[in-house]
Amino acid sequence: MRIALMLLAVGLCFLGNAQTPGADGPFYPEKLHEDLEYMRSVLHRAHPDPYRYVTKAELDRGIDAIRDGIVVPLDRHGFLDLVLPMIHLVGDAHLTLDLPGDQRGWLRNDVPVIPLKVKVLGKSIFLEEELKGFRSLPVGAEILSINGHDARVILDRVGKHIPVDGSNTTLRQRRIESDFPWLFRRFVDASNNYEVAYRTNDGVQRTQRIFAMTGLEMDRSRKPTGGAMLPWRVFWDAESEAVWFTLRTLDLDSLERAEVQPDKFIAAMLKDTRRNKARTMVLDVRGAGGRDLASAELVFAAIAQQPFRVIQGMTVRTIDPLEGPLSALPQAHVEMVRDQFVPGPNGISHLRPDDHRLQSLPKMKKAFQGKVYVVCDGATRDAGAAFVMLAKRTGRARIVGEEVGSNALSFTGGRELVTLLPHSGLELQVPLMRYVPDGMPSGPLDHGERAHHEVEQQPWGIAKGKDTLREALLELIRELR
Repeated sequence: MRIALMLLAVGLCFLGNAQTPGADGPFYPEKLHEDLEYMRSVLHRAHPDPYRYVTKAELDRGIDAIRDGIVVPLDRHGFLDLVLPMIHLVGDAHLTLDLPGDQRGWLRNDVPVIPLKVKVLGKSIFLEEELKGFRSLPVGAEILSINGHDARVILDRVGKHIPVDGSNTTLRQRRIESDFPWLFRRFVDASNNYEVAYRTNDGVQRTQRIFAMTGLEMDRSRKPTGGAMLPWRVFWDAESEAVWFTLRTLDLDSLERAEVQPDKFIAAMLKDTRRNKARTMVLDVRGAGGRDLASAELVFAAIAQQPFRVIQGMTVRTIDPLEGPLSALPQAHVEMVRDQFVPGPNGISHLRPDDHRLQSLPKMKKAFQGKVYVVCDGATRDAGAAFVMLAKRTGRARIVGEEVGSNALSFTGGRELVTLLPHSGLELQVPLMRYVPDGMPSGPLDHGERAHHEVEQQPWGIAKGKDTLREALLELIRELR
Protein backbone atom coordinates (compact mmCIF):
# COMPACT_ATOMS: atom_id res chain seq x y z
CA MET A 1 0.00 0.00 0.00
CA ARG A 2 2.82 2.46 0.90
CA ILE A 3 4.58 1.74 -2.39
CA ALA A 4 1.34 2.24 -4.29
CA LEU A 5 0.72 5.58 -2.56
CA MET A 6 4.28 6.74 -3.30
CA LEU A 7 3.92 5.83 -6.96
CA LEU A 8 0.60 7.65 -7.10
CA ALA A 9 2.18 10.76 -5.57
CA VAL A 10 5.05 10.68 -8.06
CA GLY A 11 2.58 10.25 -10.91
CA LEU A 12 0.52 13.20 -9.75
CA CYS A 13 3.65 15.38 -9.54
CA PHE A 14 4.64 14.29 -13.04
CA LEU A 15 1.14 15.08 -14.32
CA GLY A 16 1.22 18.50 -12.71
CA ASN A 17 4.60 19.33 -14.21
CA ALA A 18 3.57 18.06 -17.60
CA GLN A 19 0.44 20.19 -17.81
CA THR A 20 1.26 23.36 -15.90
CA PRO A 21 2.41 26.37 -17.99
CA GLY A 22 5.88 27.49 -17.01
CA ALA A 23 6.89 24.18 -15.44
CA ASP A 24 10.20 22.58 -16.40
CA GLY A 25 8.51 19.39 -17.61
CA PRO A 26 8.58 16.76 -18.85
CA PHE A 27 5.56 17.54 -21.00
CA TYR A 28 3.26 15.02 -22.64
CA PRO A 29 3.47 14.80 -26.46
CA GLU A 30 -0.09 16.07 -26.98
CA LYS A 31 0.72 19.23 -25.02
CA LEU A 32 3.85 19.85 -27.08
CA HIS A 33 1.79 19.27 -30.23
CA GLU A 34 -0.48 22.10 -29.07
CA ASP A 35 2.57 24.33 -28.54
CA LEU A 36 3.69 23.59 -32.11
CA GLU A 37 0.25 24.46 -33.49
CA TYR A 38 0.34 27.71 -31.55
CA MET A 39 3.74 28.53 -33.09
CA ARG A 40 2.44 27.63 -36.55
CA SER A 41 -0.48 30.03 -36.15
CA VAL A 42 1.76 32.86 -34.91
CA LEU A 43 4.25 32.42 -37.77
CA HIS A 44 1.59 32.38 -40.48
CA ARG A 45 -0.38 35.28 -39.04
CA ALA A 46 2.25 37.61 -37.60
CA HIS A 47 5.70 37.12 -39.13
CA PRO A 48 6.19 39.65 -41.97
CA ASP A 49 8.32 37.39 -44.22
CA PRO A 50 8.15 33.69 -43.27
CA TYR A 51 8.30 32.27 -46.81
CA ARG A 52 11.51 33.77 -48.19
CA TYR A 53 13.59 30.61 -48.10
CA VAL A 54 10.77 28.03 -47.99
CA THR A 55 7.24 27.96 -49.29
CA LYS A 56 4.27 27.91 -46.94
CA ALA A 57 3.73 24.23 -47.77
CA GLU A 58 7.39 23.39 -47.04
CA LEU A 59 7.24 25.23 -43.70
CA ASP A 60 4.07 23.34 -42.78
CA ARG A 61 5.66 20.03 -43.73
CA GLY A 62 8.65 20.87 -41.55
CA ILE A 63 6.36 21.60 -38.60
CA ASP A 64 4.41 18.41 -39.24
CA ALA A 65 7.62 16.37 -39.27
CA ILE A 66 8.64 17.83 -35.90
CA ARG A 67 5.18 17.10 -34.46
CA ASP A 68 5.22 13.52 -35.70
CA GLY A 69 8.65 13.01 -34.11
CA ILE A 70 7.39 13.91 -30.63
CA VAL A 71 6.15 10.60 -29.27
CA VAL A 72 7.52 10.63 -25.71
CA PRO A 73 7.45 13.29 -22.95
CA LEU A 74 10.17 15.94 -23.26
CA ASP A 75 11.53 18.67 -21.04
CA ARG A 76 12.03 22.23 -22.27
CA HIS A 77 15.54 21.62 -23.56
CA GLY A 78 14.57 18.50 -25.48
CA PHE A 79 11.58 20.25 -27.05
CA LEU A 80 13.70 23.28 -27.91
CA ASP A 81 16.27 21.12 -29.71
CA LEU A 82 13.54 19.50 -31.82
CA VAL A 83 11.92 22.81 -32.78
CA LEU A 84 15.12 24.61 -33.81
CA PRO A 85 15.06 23.27 -37.40
CA MET A 86 11.73 25.06 -37.89
CA ILE A 87 13.28 28.33 -36.69
CA HIS A 88 16.19 27.89 -39.11
CA LEU A 89 13.79 27.19 -41.99
CA VAL A 90 12.44 30.74 -41.70
CA GLY A 91 15.99 32.14 -41.74
CA ASP A 92 15.40 35.19 -39.56
CA ALA A 93 17.79 36.21 -36.78
CA HIS A 94 14.99 38.06 -35.01
CA LEU A 95 12.78 34.97 -34.78
CA THR A 96 13.83 33.25 -31.56
CA LEU A 97 12.60 30.52 -29.25
CA ASP A 98 14.32 30.31 -25.88
CA LEU A 99 13.93 29.74 -22.18
CA PRO A 100 11.67 32.27 -20.44
CA GLY A 101 13.27 35.48 -19.22
CA ASP A 102 13.44 34.52 -15.55
CA GLN A 103 15.36 31.34 -16.36
CA ARG A 104 17.74 33.22 -18.67
CA GLY A 105 18.42 35.70 -15.88
CA TRP A 106 19.01 32.91 -13.38
CA LEU A 107 21.41 31.21 -15.78
CA ARG A 108 23.37 34.41 -16.37
CA ASN A 109 23.68 35.38 -12.71
CA ASP A 110 23.52 32.25 -10.55
CA VAL A 111 24.68 29.22 -12.55
CA PRO A 112 28.42 28.35 -12.61
CA VAL A 113 29.88 28.71 -16.13
CA ILE A 114 33.31 28.72 -17.73
CA PRO A 115 34.75 32.22 -17.05
CA LEU A 116 36.22 32.93 -20.48
CA LYS A 117 35.63 35.66 -23.04
CA VAL A 118 36.63 34.42 -26.48
CA LYS A 119 37.20 35.61 -30.03
CA VAL A 120 36.00 33.41 -32.88
CA LEU A 121 38.07 33.62 -36.06
CA GLY A 122 36.98 31.18 -38.75
CA LYS A 123 36.73 27.77 -37.08
CA SER A 124 39.14 28.67 -34.27
CA ILE A 125 38.57 29.99 -30.74
CA PHE A 126 41.02 32.39 -29.11
CA LEU A 127 41.09 33.58 -25.52
CA GLU A 128 40.38 37.31 -25.31
CA GLU A 129 39.95 37.69 -21.55
CA GLU A 130 39.39 35.69 -18.38
CA LEU A 131 36.29 36.86 -16.57
CA LYS A 132 37.84 36.65 -13.14
CA GLY A 133 40.34 38.49 -11.01
CA PHE A 134 43.38 36.35 -11.83
CA ARG A 135 44.90 34.82 -14.95
CA SER A 136 45.24 31.11 -15.62
CA LEU A 137 45.66 31.16 -19.41
CA PRO A 138 47.70 33.44 -21.69
CA VAL A 139 45.60 36.02 -23.54
CA GLY A 140 45.52 35.32 -27.26
CA ALA A 141 46.06 31.57 -26.86
CA GLU A 142 44.15 29.35 -29.26
CA ILE A 143 41.75 27.08 -27.38
CA LEU A 144 42.04 23.60 -28.87
CA SER A 145 39.53 21.77 -26.67
CA ILE A 146 37.58 22.03 -23.41
CA ASN A 147 36.98 18.82 -21.44
CA GLY A 148 37.89 16.91 -24.58
CA HIS A 149 35.42 18.79 -26.80
CA ASP A 150 37.30 19.96 -29.90
CA ALA A 151 36.98 23.68 -30.68
CA ARG A 152 35.30 22.99 -34.03
CA VAL A 153 32.78 20.70 -32.36
CA ILE A 154 32.04 23.37 -29.76
CA LEU A 155 31.39 25.98 -32.46
CA ASP A 156 29.15 23.60 -34.41
CA ARG A 157 27.10 22.50 -31.39
CA VAL A 158 26.62 26.02 -30.07
CA GLY A 159 26.14 27.57 -33.49
CA LYS A 160 23.16 25.42 -34.42
CA HIS A 161 21.18 27.07 -31.61
CA ILE A 162 21.71 30.59 -32.98
CA PRO A 163 19.30 31.67 -35.76
CA VAL A 164 20.68 33.98 -38.45
CA ASP A 165 19.42 35.75 -41.55
CA GLY A 166 19.59 33.32 -44.46
CA SER A 167 23.07 31.85 -44.91
CA ASN A 168 24.91 34.47 -42.87
CA THR A 169 27.72 33.14 -40.66
CA THR A 170 29.35 36.27 -39.21
CA LEU A 171 26.47 37.12 -36.88
CA ARG A 172 26.58 33.59 -35.48
CA GLN A 173 30.29 33.98 -34.69
CA ARG A 174 29.81 37.32 -32.97
CA ARG A 175 26.85 35.97 -30.94
CA ILE A 176 28.98 33.05 -29.76
CA GLU A 177 31.61 35.53 -28.60
CA SER A 178 29.15 37.67 -26.65
CA ASP A 179 27.53 34.76 -24.74
CA PHE A 180 30.15 32.00 -24.85
CA PRO A 181 30.16 30.95 -21.14
CA TRP A 182 26.40 30.47 -21.01
CA LEU A 183 26.04 28.92 -24.47
CA PHE A 184 28.83 26.46 -23.67
CA ARG A 185 27.13 25.37 -20.45
CA ARG A 186 23.70 24.95 -22.04
CA PHE A 187 24.66 23.18 -25.23
CA VAL A 188 28.07 21.55 -24.73
CA ASP A 189 29.14 20.78 -21.14
CA ALA A 190 27.53 21.59 -17.78
CA SER A 191 30.59 20.70 -15.68
CA ASN A 192 31.83 22.83 -12.80
CA ASN A 193 35.51 22.49 -13.75
CA TYR A 194 37.19 22.44 -17.12
CA GLU A 195 40.36 21.00 -18.62
CA VAL A 196 41.38 23.51 -21.28
CA ALA A 197 43.90 22.48 -23.94
CA TYR A 198 45.43 25.48 -25.67
CA ARG A 199 48.28 26.56 -27.93
CA THR A 200 50.38 29.62 -27.11
CA ASN A 201 51.47 32.18 -29.68
CA ASP A 202 54.86 30.47 -29.97
CA GLY A 203 53.22 27.14 -30.84
CA VAL A 204 53.58 25.35 -27.49
CA GLN A 205 50.60 23.21 -26.44
CA ARG A 206 49.57 23.06 -22.79
CA THR A 207 46.56 22.22 -20.62
CA GLN A 208 45.13 24.09 -17.66
CA ARG A 209 42.30 23.30 -15.26
CA ILE A 210 39.97 26.16 -14.41
CA PHE A 211 36.84 26.23 -12.28
CA ALA A 212 33.37 27.50 -13.04
CA MET A 213 32.03 30.76 -11.62
CA THR A 214 28.62 32.38 -11.63
CA GLY A 215 28.03 35.67 -13.38
CA LEU A 216 27.71 37.44 -10.04
CA GLU A 217 30.98 35.88 -8.82
CA MET A 218 32.76 37.04 -11.97
CA ASP A 219 31.52 40.59 -11.47
CA ARG A 220 32.69 40.61 -7.85
CA SER A 221 36.12 39.11 -8.54
CA ARG A 222 37.19 41.54 -11.26
CA LYS A 223 38.69 44.87 -10.34
CA PRO A 224 37.09 47.97 -11.84
CA THR A 225 39.12 49.35 -14.74
CA GLY A 226 37.76 52.88 -14.62
CA GLY A 227 34.57 54.36 -16.00
CA ALA A 228 32.76 52.73 -18.88
CA MET A 229 33.60 54.09 -22.31
CA LEU A 230 30.93 56.10 -24.07
CA PRO A 231 29.15 54.28 -26.89
CA TRP A 232 30.05 57.16 -29.23
CA ARG A 233 33.57 58.57 -29.21
CA VAL A 234 35.96 60.32 -31.59
CA PHE A 235 39.71 59.88 -32.11
CA TRP A 236 41.82 62.26 -34.19
CA ASP A 237 44.86 60.77 -35.91
CA ALA A 238 47.02 63.73 -36.89
CA GLU A 239 49.52 61.67 -38.90
CA SER A 240 46.86 60.43 -41.32
CA GLU A 241 44.69 63.55 -41.03
CA ALA A 242 41.77 61.26 -40.28
CA VAL A 243 38.98 61.30 -37.72
CA TRP A 244 37.91 57.90 -36.35
CA PHE A 245 34.26 58.02 -35.23
CA THR A 246 33.34 54.95 -33.14
CA LEU A 247 29.63 54.13 -32.84
CA ARG A 248 29.05 51.02 -30.74
CA THR A 249 25.27 51.36 -30.92
CA LEU A 250 22.65 53.10 -33.01
CA ASP A 251 19.92 52.33 -30.50
CA LEU A 252 18.40 55.65 -29.51
CA ASP A 253 17.26 54.44 -26.08
CA SER A 254 20.77 53.20 -25.23
CA LEU A 255 22.25 56.52 -26.32
CA GLU A 256 19.77 58.38 -24.15
CA ARG A 257 20.71 56.27 -21.12
CA ALA A 258 24.38 57.06 -21.80
CA GLU A 259 23.44 60.77 -22.01
CA VAL A 260 24.54 60.99 -25.63
CA GLN A 261 22.47 63.37 -27.76
CA PRO A 262 23.10 62.12 -31.31
CA ASP A 263 22.37 65.33 -33.20
CA LYS A 264 24.51 67.48 -30.92
CA PHE A 265 27.30 64.91 -30.83
CA ILE A 266 27.45 64.75 -34.64
CA ALA A 267 27.37 68.54 -34.94
CA ALA A 268 30.28 68.84 -32.49
CA MET A 269 32.20 66.09 -34.28
CA LEU A 270 31.78 67.79 -37.66
CA LYS A 271 32.88 71.11 -36.17
CA ASP A 272 36.08 69.52 -34.82
CA THR A 273 36.63 67.78 -38.16
CA ARG A 274 36.50 71.12 -39.99
CA ARG A 275 38.81 72.76 -37.44
CA ASN A 276 41.37 69.96 -37.83
CA LYS A 277 40.97 70.03 -41.63
CA ALA A 278 40.44 66.29 -41.72
CA ARG A 279 40.79 64.69 -45.13
CA THR A 280 39.36 61.28 -44.18
CA MET A 281 36.62 60.03 -41.87
CA VAL A 282 36.25 56.48 -40.59
CA LEU A 283 32.89 55.46 -39.12
CA ASP A 284 33.36 52.33 -37.03
CA VAL A 285 29.97 50.64 -36.54
CA ARG A 286 31.23 47.21 -35.42
CA GLY A 287 28.67 45.76 -33.03
CA ALA A 288 26.19 48.58 -33.67
CA GLY A 289 22.48 47.85 -33.84
CA GLY A 290 19.21 49.66 -33.15
CA ARG A 291 15.67 49.02 -34.28
CA ASP A 292 14.86 52.65 -35.17
CA LEU A 293 16.27 53.32 -38.65
CA ALA A 294 16.05 57.06 -38.01
CA SER A 295 19.46 56.77 -36.34
CA ALA A 296 20.93 55.45 -39.61
CA GLU A 297 19.45 58.47 -41.41
CA LEU A 298 20.96 60.84 -38.87
CA VAL A 299 24.47 59.38 -39.14
CA PHE A 300 24.49 59.12 -42.93
CA ALA A 301 23.32 62.73 -43.29
CA ALA A 302 26.67 63.75 -41.77
CA ILE A 303 28.55 62.35 -44.78
CA ALA A 304 25.92 62.55 -47.54
CA GLN A 305 26.70 64.40 -50.77
CA GLN A 306 23.20 64.26 -52.22
CA PRO A 307 19.62 63.53 -51.09
CA PHE A 308 19.11 59.95 -49.92
CA ARG A 309 16.68 57.50 -48.36
CA VAL A 310 17.36 54.46 -46.18
CA ILE A 311 14.47 52.22 -47.26
CA GLN A 312 12.34 51.75 -50.35
CA GLY A 313 9.59 49.81 -48.59
CA MET A 314 8.17 48.38 -45.37
CA THR A 315 5.75 45.48 -45.03
CA VAL A 316 3.76 43.76 -42.28
CA ARG A 317 1.31 40.88 -42.13
CA THR A 318 -2.23 41.97 -42.87
CA ILE A 319 -4.45 41.78 -39.79
CA ASP A 320 -7.45 39.70 -40.82
CA PRO A 321 -10.61 41.26 -39.32
CA LEU A 322 -12.38 37.89 -39.53
CA GLU A 323 -9.77 36.18 -37.35
CA GLY A 324 -9.11 39.11 -35.07
CA PRO A 325 -5.64 40.13 -33.88
CA LEU A 326 -3.46 37.77 -31.91
CA SER A 327 -3.78 38.49 -28.21
CA ALA A 328 -0.01 38.99 -27.89
CA LEU A 329 0.21 41.64 -30.63
CA PRO A 330 1.13 45.05 -29.21
CA GLN A 331 -1.85 47.36 -29.53
CA ALA A 332 0.38 50.11 -30.93
CA HIS A 333 1.34 47.77 -33.78
CA VAL A 334 -2.29 46.93 -34.55
CA GLU A 335 -3.17 50.63 -34.73
CA MET A 336 -0.13 51.39 -36.89
CA VAL A 337 -1.01 48.68 -39.41
CA ARG A 338 -4.56 49.95 -39.74
CA ASP A 339 -3.56 53.62 -40.06
CA GLN A 340 -0.35 53.53 -42.12
CA PHE A 341 -0.38 50.38 -44.25
CA VAL A 342 -2.34 49.32 -47.35
CA PRO A 343 -3.42 45.64 -47.66
CA GLY A 344 -1.96 43.82 -50.65
CA PRO A 345 -1.91 40.27 -52.04
CA ASN A 346 -0.78 37.17 -50.12
CA GLY A 347 -1.67 38.63 -46.72
CA ILE A 348 0.98 41.37 -46.89
CA SER A 349 0.35 45.05 -46.19
CA HIS A 350 2.67 47.76 -47.53
CA LEU A 351 3.54 51.15 -46.08
CA ARG A 352 1.61 53.92 -47.80
CA PRO A 353 3.71 55.32 -50.67
CA ASP A 354 3.30 58.91 -49.42
CA ASP A 355 4.73 58.06 -45.98
CA HIS A 356 7.62 60.33 -44.99
CA ARG A 357 9.88 57.33 -44.35
CA LEU A 358 9.90 56.58 -48.09
CA GLN A 359 10.83 60.12 -49.11
CA SER A 360 14.36 61.30 -49.87
CA LEU A 361 16.14 63.21 -47.14
CA PRO A 362 18.48 66.16 -47.64
CA LYS A 363 22.15 66.04 -46.69
CA MET A 364 23.44 68.29 -43.93
CA LYS A 365 24.54 71.73 -45.05
CA LYS A 366 27.94 71.19 -43.43
CA ALA A 367 28.25 67.46 -44.08
CA PHE A 368 31.76 66.02 -44.35
CA GLN A 369 32.93 66.00 -47.97
CA GLY A 370 36.22 64.10 -47.73
CA LYS A 371 37.01 60.41 -48.21
CA VAL A 372 34.96 58.02 -46.03
CA TYR A 373 35.54 54.48 -44.80
CA VAL A 374 32.98 52.42 -42.86
CA VAL A 375 34.13 49.54 -40.62
CA CYS A 376 31.57 46.83 -39.79
CA ASP A 377 31.29 43.22 -38.59
CA GLY A 378 28.74 40.46 -38.15
CA ALA A 379 27.28 42.16 -35.08
CA THR A 380 26.43 45.25 -37.17
CA ARG A 381 22.67 44.79 -37.46
CA ASP A 382 19.38 46.57 -38.09
CA ALA A 383 20.02 50.34 -38.11
CA GLY A 384 23.78 49.74 -38.19
CA ALA A 385 23.46 47.41 -41.17
CA ALA A 386 21.07 49.83 -42.92
CA PHE A 387 23.70 52.55 -42.58
CA VAL A 388 26.38 50.26 -44.08
CA MET A 389 24.09 49.35 -47.00
CA LEU A 390 23.35 53.01 -47.70
CA ALA A 391 27.02 54.01 -47.51
CA LYS A 392 28.01 51.26 -49.95
CA ARG A 393 25.14 51.49 -52.43
CA THR A 394 25.41 55.26 -52.82
CA GLY A 395 29.15 54.90 -53.41
CA ARG A 396 29.83 57.30 -50.55
CA ALA A 397 32.22 55.04 -48.60
CA ARG A 398 34.54 52.08 -48.88
CA ILE A 399 33.37 49.29 -46.58
CA VAL A 400 35.98 47.42 -44.54
CA GLY A 401 35.51 44.41 -42.25
CA GLU A 402 32.92 41.63 -42.33
CA GLU A 403 29.56 40.86 -43.84
CA VAL A 404 26.93 42.59 -41.70
CA GLY A 405 24.46 40.55 -39.65
CA SER A 406 21.21 41.71 -41.31
CA ASN A 407 20.14 40.40 -44.70
CA ALA A 408 21.10 42.63 -47.63
CA LEU A 409 17.83 42.23 -49.59
CA SER A 410 15.48 42.83 -46.66
CA PHE A 411 15.46 42.26 -42.93
CA THR A 412 12.97 42.26 -40.07
CA GLY A 413 12.88 44.34 -36.93
CA GLY A 414 10.80 46.94 -35.16
CA ARG A 415 8.21 45.92 -32.59
CA GLU A 416 8.06 42.28 -31.57
CA LEU A 417 5.38 39.86 -30.54
CA VAL A 418 6.68 38.24 -27.34
CA THR A 419 4.65 35.34 -26.00
CA LEU A 420 5.05 32.15 -23.97
CA LEU A 421 4.07 28.82 -25.46
CA PRO A 422 1.01 27.65 -23.49
CA HIS A 423 2.43 24.41 -22.06
CA SER A 424 6.24 24.34 -22.25
CA GLY A 425 6.49 28.01 -21.27
CA LEU A 426 9.25 28.67 -23.83
CA GLU A 427 9.45 32.29 -24.93
CA LEU A 428 8.73 32.98 -28.60
CA GLN A 429 9.80 36.31 -30.10
CA VAL A 430 8.51 37.21 -33.55
CA PRO A 431 9.46 40.41 -35.40
CA LEU A 432 6.54 42.30 -36.87
CA MET A 433 8.12 44.57 -39.51
CA ARG A 434 10.08 43.92 -42.69
CA TYR A 435 12.35 46.60 -44.12
CA VAL A 436 13.52 46.73 -47.74
CA PRO A 437 16.69 48.88 -47.95
CA ASP A 438 17.08 51.31 -50.84
CA GLY A 439 19.11 50.00 -53.76
CA MET A 440 20.14 46.44 -54.49
CA PRO A 441 22.86 44.28 -52.92
CA SER A 442 25.84 43.32 -55.05
CA GLY A 443 26.39 39.96 -53.35
CA PRO A 444 24.29 36.84 -52.66
CA LEU A 445 20.70 37.55 -51.70
CA ASP A 446 20.79 35.17 -48.72
CA HIS A 447 23.70 37.02 -47.08
CA GLY A 448 24.28 40.37 -45.45
CA GLU A 449 25.90 43.32 -47.22
CA ARG A 450 29.48 42.40 -48.06
CA ALA A 451 32.47 44.63 -47.41
CA HIS A 452 34.62 45.96 -50.27
CA HIS A 453 37.62 44.77 -48.28
CA GLU A 454 36.98 41.73 -46.09
CA VAL A 455 39.29 41.97 -43.08
CA GLU A 456 39.16 40.39 -39.62
CA GLN A 457 41.09 40.73 -36.40
CA GLN A 458 44.44 38.93 -36.45
CA PRO A 459 45.15 36.42 -33.65
CA TRP A 460 48.46 38.05 -32.72
CA GLY A 461 46.63 41.31 -32.01
CA ILE A 462 44.49 39.67 -29.34
CA ALA A 463 47.55 38.84 -27.23
CA LYS A 464 48.86 42.40 -27.53
CA GLY A 465 45.51 44.08 -27.00
CA LYS A 466 45.65 45.68 -30.45
CA ASP A 467 42.85 46.28 -32.90
CA THR A 468 44.71 45.04 -35.97
CA LEU A 469 41.98 46.14 -38.40
CA ARG A 470 42.11 49.70 -37.09
CA GLU A 471 45.90 49.83 -37.23
CA ALA A 472 45.98 48.44 -40.76
CA LEU A 473 43.33 50.87 -42.02
CA LEU A 474 45.01 53.91 -40.47
CA GLU A 475 48.33 52.82 -41.98
CA LEU A 476 46.66 52.51 -45.39
CA ILE A 477 45.16 55.99 -45.04
CA ARG A 478 48.59 57.42 -44.17
CA GLU A 479 50.14 55.80 -47.22
CA LEU A 480 47.39 57.09 -49.52
CA ARG A 481 47.48 60.61 -48.12
